[in-house]
Order: sequence, then C-alpha cells, then structure tokens
Amino acid sequence: MKRSLLSQRSPRLAFALLLACACLSSAPAAAQKRLSLGVFLPTVPGVSRADRFAAAGRLATFLGKRVGVTVTGRSFAASNLIKRGTVQIAIVPAQLAAERGWTAFAALRRGGGARATWAIYAKGATRLTELANKTVAVTRVGGKDSRFVTNVMLEREVGAGYFKWARFVDWDATIKAVSFGRAQAVVVRSNASVSGLTRVFTSRALPNPVAVFVSPLPKATRDKVAAALQSYPGGWLGFSGFTKIGAATIRTLRGQLLAGRRGKRVVAARPDGFALPTRAIVAADASAPKPPSALALVEPPKLKPDVAAER
Repeated sequence: MKRSLLSQRSPRLAFALLLACACLSSAPAAAQKRLSLGVFLPTVPGVSRADRFAAAGRLATFLGKRVGVTVTGRSFAASNLIKRGTVQIAIVPAQLAAERGWTAFAALRRGGGARATWAIYAKGATRLTELANKTVAVTRVGGKDSRFVTNVMLEREVGAGYFKWARFVDWDATIKAVSFGRAQAVVVRSNASVSGLTRVFTSRALPNPVAVFVSPLPKATRDKVAAALQSYPGGWLGFSGFTKIGAATIRTLRGQLLAGRRGKRVVAARPDGFALPTRAIVAADASAPKPPSALALVEPPKLKPDVAAER
C-alpha cells in the first residue's frame, strides 16, 4: 500500500518549517534599524524639563552615529510612559531600575564616582526624630518612593508609617513644597541647592542614575550601545559622562527597596543636625574611632501607619 502524498513529504515539510522559524527568529536582529532612547530624570537637581528634552536629543544623535542606526530621543515626565516595546534604552534613576527589575549596564558619573549621597532637609527641626508623623516631600519616581527613603536611605530603621508623604513631579517642586506649606521636610540629592532649611540626615553614597535596556535587543546592538555610551565625551546634565556598572549594584538596591521593616526602630541622632542609623554604629569595627560622646539614642514613638503612606 502506497503512502499518502502528505506522509511522503512530511520530512521535507518539517525541515522547511524549521528553516522558516530560524529565519523568523533572526529577523529582528537584522531588521534593527531604529532605536528609541527615553530619559526620565526628575531627581537630578538644577535641571529643567527643557534641559532634559535637549539632553535626550543630543545623546540620541551621538548614539545614532556611533551605533550606526537611527536613534530618537525623548524626555518623559512620568515613569509609566517608559514601556517595553516602545523604548529600547532608558536613562533613569537607579531607584526605578531596581523597582522595575531592569539590568543596568552604565551609570552617570560626576568626577570619578558613580554614587552620591542623599539628604533630608527640614524646616523647624534639627533632628530626624522631630519629623515623626510629619509630612515629607519626595520626588515621584515610581511606586516605591517612600521605601526608597525608609528602606534604602534610612536602612529600614523606621517604617513608611513613621512619616506622612507628599509626592511631587520633580526636584524643583519637591524643594518648594516646604515654602508652600505642603510639607515639613524634603528628600533630595545632597548637591541640590536648598536654602532656609536644615539638613537633618545624610545618607550613605547611593548609585547615580543608570542606563538600562527596557526592550530586548540583539547582543551585537547591546554591545555597541554600551560601548558608545561609555565613550560619551561628557557635559551631560551636569554629569561628566557614563561608566560601566555591574548588575549586582541594582540587584542589591532592589533587595533593599523591597525588604521588610526591621523589628527595632531606633535612630541615632546627633545634635549637629545629622542622623545615622544605629547599625552604622553598632556594626562598626572595634578598632574604629568611637562616636562622639554627644551621640544620643532616641526611641521614636510607635505610630500607626498613615493611610496615605505607600505600600
């Protein structure tokens, strides 16, 4: 009995289908002729919306020449506009990269470093514990803005309910929140120009804004983009250029951002207006100099979480 025509050709059909699938899978790599660069940097002090828009265009033009494809640059006013499939490359706060789980391949540097400290400035307060249950203004970055303060900056010594929160569109609006009577304290990068307020806390050095791949790209394209970005001559939004960054940096930051609250909520406050988490003291090396004798441990009151606090 003769086999049907379909059964006779099935091996050839199978081979043809496999070949077609292989061609389709390699098509995006060959067809990658246009890239979209998104810039979302609301926390960088001294930079206006117009500055960010112009900087996005300059960086896109530079990348296009170096990578050999057309790159369009856009500045976004909100993080939810940076979507997979619409944007391939983005320059964003490290906090947002950690929240979204993006892998960073470069970081903005100022001088020789890719990290900077953050600070809390207050009106009518000289110690961090005086801000308990007061409104703290933060810049709207993502959905974990309060956790960036309590988990990352304050290293989980207090929970989100320790403060009330007010979120603003960028660093400028955040700083003005106190003068407008909408907050008693603000959280900004330490190099921000703040007048009329007292610095009550300075964080350890945290990662600068980073470059991430939002959408999948062929490895060859990713390598070209990374190399081009690190060769940028500098003078971009007050930074001196980009430097390579390891994936562990954002992975560690993500772990801190999403971690739960510590059991004991104690803050070490210094009369000179600065505050340090107690872990920075108790975990210090025994050979290190002892903290100033004026250092006092203050047990903040137990507060019910504010209904407006982020989760």
